[in-house]
Amino acid sequence: MAIFKDHKLNLSELFNVIPEEIFVAIAENTNVDYYAKSLNGKLFYYLLLYALLTDDKVSQRGIADLYSSPHFGLLFNFQL
Repeated sequence: MAIFKDHKLNLSELFNVIPEEIFVAIAENTNVDYYAKSLNGKLFYYLLLYALLTDDKVSQRGIADLYSSPHFGLLFNFQL
């Protein structure tokens, strides 16, 4: 994943590639948010994509650390 560090693409531009309407349609069709209380499908997608872009090895513990980090909360405008 170190290849992507040289590109001049802003993270917010990358996350805005998929429109909001697509997330709403997928969530309604798959019922992904039926049991979700704090981690909805859209936030989980952002978390996985952010983990893939920032870490070389993605693990459950690494994703949990990213989820609780203040940088991720500021980037995606959410609080625990």
